[in-house]
Amino acid sequence: MKAWSSTVSALLWICSLTGAASAAGVSDCPSDERATYVCNVRNAEDLVAIRDSAWVIAGRLTDPPTQGGLYLIDASSGAASPVAPDFKGPKASIYSECPGAPGKDEFAAHGIAIRYGAGSKHELYAVNHNGRESIEIFDLDMSARRPALIWKGCVLVPPAVMPNSVAPVPSGGFVVTSFGIRSDAQTYQKAMAGGISGFVAKWAPGAGWSEVAGTQFSANNGVAVSEDGKRLFVTGWGDRKLHVISLGEIPYTHQAVELGALHPDNIRATPDGRLLIAGQAATPAEIFACTSLPTCEVGFKVLAVDPRSLSVEPLLDESGSRAFGGASAAIMVGNEIWVGTFSGSRIARYRLRE
Repeated sequence: MKAWSSTVSALLWICSLTGAASAAGVSDCPSDERATYVCNVRNAEDLVAIRDSAWVIAGRLTDPPTQGGLYLIDASSGAASPVAPDFKGPKASIYSECPGAPGKDEFAAHGIAIRYGAGSKHELYAVNHNGRESIEIFDLDMSARRPALIWKGCVLVPPAVMPNSVAPVPSGGFVVTSFGIRSDAQTYQKAMAGGISGFVAKWAPGAGWSEVAGTQFSANNGVAVSEDGKRLFVTGWGDRKLHVISLGEIPYTHQAVELGALHPDNIRATPDGRLLIAGQAATPAEIFACTSLPTCEVGFKVLAVDPRSLSVEPLLDESGSRAFGGASAAIMVGNEIWVGTFSGSRIARYRLRE
């Protein structure tokens, strides 16, 4: 959950931004009655647990210098450190229109997603706002002791798109949520009022960009694609709903799931196939206001949604605190739920009830 200027690639909501200089473990910010923490991870807005490994990748949504724009976390120890991808690799031909690699201190990951390949070779997609509005693509190599990221190209988003989250599609390419319209001066007011403000855009190799039919919602935020590529899941931050849209069907079908008193943010699949949705439990004005603080202190919730029945199960309902608040992403790591925030310096870890 971040908003971005329509004219420059800088934070619209200004936060006190500091970065971690070295690996940090849970002991640097002791646990409390609510949770244990991964410390010194500034604005870990989105999280991904790398399949079949003990590693978690988190975005680092800060202004330059970004120290590589991502965090790498060892889930077995809780130790986190900035990770600097190799930006010197050759650009893949599929991204021939990309103007070149960003600087390692300019790139900052907002929404992130992984396309899994064979064996130890995968791809990481990341929304970037620093220097340009783009999707940056990396090879993710899991063959060594630590994951390695090698930049392989970028896709610049269209002028209207305000990119937030990204998800690969099985047929190639990816989809991106547009929280609002960069050229619309009233786009944030529409989002805060629950009005239609955004959409989902799709990029396909050779075909370029197109708008996904039936995806004009209020503050499009999180996004996920079913494994068969036939359904799209989109959270409407402004209308507090999960939207389910068919892909490749004419006419398309649409279902909306009410999520209650929650402004839903990122979506992440669990190992058992459910969708984890984290978000803020406060008014839009309170959420915007809290971003001027070093830590967003508003309450938050995490829900699990069955992608077939669309039944909703509450997993966490927490009040914010000086330690942590304003959740924007949640993932399953073993028997814990890890929760990231768009404004803060920790990732919270909650043990699942037996």
